[in-house]
Amino acid sequence: MSLRSALLAGAASLGLLAAAGAATAAEYQVLIVQSITGAMGFVGGPIKDGMLIAADEINQKQFLGAGNSIKVAVEDDATDRAQATVLVNRYASNPSTLAILGPTTTAVAIPAAKAASDHKIVALVTTNSDEIPKQGTYAFRLTQAPDVVIPYIARYAAETSKVKNCVIVGLIDSEAYVAQTRQFAEYVTSKGTKIASIEGIKFSDTDFSAISSKVAAMKPAPDCLYLSTTAPIAANVVVQMKQAGLPADTKLFGHSGLNSPDLIKLGGKAVEGLFLIGDWAPGGATPEGKAFSDAYAKRYGSIPDNWGPLGYTAMYVLAHAIKAAGPNPTRDGVRDALAKTKDVPVIIGDGKFSYDDNRGSHSGMNVLQVRDGKIQLAP
Repeated sequence: MSLRSALLAGAASLGLLAAAGAATAAEYQVLIVQSITGAMGFVGGPIKDGMLIAADEINQKQFLGAGNSIKVAVEDDATDRAQATVLVNRYASNPSTLAILGPTTTAVAIPAAKAASDHKIVALVTTNSDEIPKQGTYAFRLTQAPDVVIPYIARYAAETSKVKNCVIVGLIDSEAYVAQTRQFAEYVTSKGTKIASIEGIKFSDTDFSAISSKVAAMKPAPDCLYLSTTAPIAANVVVQMKQAGLPADTKLFGHSGLNSPDLIKLGGKAVEGLFLIGDWAPGGATPEGKAFSDAYAKRYGSIPDNWGPLGYTAMYVLAHAIKAAGPNPTRDGVRDALAKTKDVPVIIGDGKFSYDDNRGSHSGMNVLQVRDGKIQLAP
């Protein structure tokens, strides 16, 4: 064979190999549906942002194999259950959609999770409600159940801070928040702390003057105020409580719903010293966590709160399941692999993410405190 013929043959072979590689490369289509706007936009927006960073990293690292990639579609459910369900049905009806990340909150996520299960497609939703597994075997919870996470802050209140007399203010129009109120009350009372009062409020409430006056007039004064609300509502409650005369030495506690810049932005000095819990240790507790924090700040111009890292975690947990499902993952294969998730490395909590037999997530929690106008690890 002449040199020219050999070179042509070689080029043809390389071309065939390249074509074969291109033919075997796969795009795994994933829907991100979050509350980017609406009442839960302060959660859904950062979750979506963290997911996008993770998807880019996964593709750059070729985590799913040479040439393979995750292709995301992003939709805003606007914290509207009807809109979320329509979006889930639309994308789930397309066989090329492999999995769904979202929706964001309990009221929206429950019907959406039911719709996803009806279509036999994984929905990894951002709520800890016990109602999610009941919607079908394709419904998974990203956030940890109240009986897993609330003991972290309840233990800190009763055993570390040793509070004796606690008032609880909690949302009553969300099953997840009601469950978290109940878990806190049950734990601290088992350790000898008295519950002076449980005050129920709604998402739409803004005037807390009556509750504030009632609490400020209590004798003896409570040494503990626990808030089972969102961050903006908690900030408003604390400001009004202190204006009404809540003692300055009353210790403030809350769960991960308070873990947002809105807590400090709206609460200011009134929320200084407040203890809360979070999946994320601010700034990152590991080299991977610090790298994410830097990447998030560079991309979005702000440091991540609790929700961006949670979204980043969700995308990586899903990617591990896609990879474990084999070279040609199906919806059923991803579901089965996700259910078997065990000790996947993550940047939140204790650094490992697992599912239990009821598709409940376990990754650990951090106790945090507002100090010097920032959310930091608690002492």
